[in-house]
Amino acid sequence: MLRIGTEDEMKQSFRPIDQDEVEFPSEMTFPLLVRDYLAWVEPSGHRTYLVFADPVSNKARGIVFKRGHQSADAPAAMCDWCHSVRGRGAVGMLTATVSKTNRVGLVLCRDLSCKEKLDKPPGANDVFETYPPEDKKARLIERMSAFARRNLF
Repeated sequence: MLRIGTEDEMKQSFRPIDQDEVEFPSEMTFPLLVRDYLAWVEPSGHRTYLVFADPVSNKARGIVFKRGHQSADAPAAMCDWCHSVRGRGAVGMLTATVSKTNRVGLVLCRDLSCKEKLDKPPGANDVFETYPPEDKKARLIERMSAFARRNLF
């Protein structure tokens, strides 16, 4: 469980290059307890935000993902993190800024609702994993953390 005391503390979890882009939802109140991770989409739909506790450093890490336009008739794709397969633009490319000239991307659930999908029985096209739900969530957080450590932090 991650406790974030203030809006400023939450903003500090993001890299300096991203901090000016962070927009908090109006209903977000502090202090905030985050069980697995917290994700939200800004009202314009151009960015998805992620905050999670890095299992290696045990620090809050924030990532700003940019969402490209995805049409409702986009083909089905599999999320690199939760392995859910969804169509209608629910899974697509999200990119994060590495530097002023570089970006890195993953094919993910565009709203990062991965943990909700792990609580449900897999869909017909999802990768079936026999791990218990808590292990699936731990593996999900590890995938997030590995991406962040490898590419951003």
